[in-house]
Amino acid sequence: MSKQEKPRLKAAQRSEEEERHLEPHKDARQMDAGTRTVVAGAVASNRFCAKLRQEELDAIVDSMVCFHFEPGSAIIRADESGSYFFVIQDGVLEVLVDGAVSNTLLAGSSFGGIALLYNCPRTATVLATSPSTLWAVHCEVFRRVIHEWCSKRCAENRRLLDSVSLLDGLTLAQKDRIGELALMEQELQAGDVVVEKGDPVSSILCVKSGALAVWEGATVSAARAVEG
Repeated sequence: MSKQEKPRLKAAQRSEEEERHLEPHKDARQMDAGTRTVVAGAVASNRFCAKLRQEELDAIVDSMVCFHFEPGSAIIRADESGSYFFVIQDGVLEVLVDGAVSNTLLAGSSFGGIALLYNCPRTATVLATSPSTLWAVHCEVFRRVIHEWCSKRCAENRRLLDSVSLLDGLTLAQKDRIGELALMEQELQAGDVVVEKGDPVSSILCVKSGALAVWEGATVSAARAVEG
């Protein structure tokens, strides 16, 4: 076992020990198509998962197990290690920070990712205030999917930056830094206007996939369509 793996194993063991209160709440039900749509949408809208591709989202949803909580039950407890990332199928939950209610979570909400990704204690306590059904993925799966996505994204960004001749004078470390901190990805549909002549220059644009057409002497209508 590598030196990097040992702390992760200890953290996983610690989180399992501290969240043993979840075991009695496990529900053996299987996820039906309607529930999967709700759960997948909640995962995709979570800030840590918003850029994941479909196969990566599927890997998380496919690994989820069901939990049921009655009013007053604690789902997570502040200052304890975390072992699951949760999505609410139905019910109402309260988020408590220092004993005071700071938020209310409803169906379609997700929570629990911070402690898993940053290997830190839970930042709040979450209690069920009504009968609630949640789906959760274990920290090992959640971390693996996110870390693999990060590795793939870094490799793709590096290949993209290597193809830009304007950046040939940069070192490999400098390109990696740009890929980590300054490269923003934007998806466009066919017909979308990327830039217009006369627009102020605020960034360098690189085509990662697809193709662009350059129009000379054309105008852009109020509906953002190219004319002429």
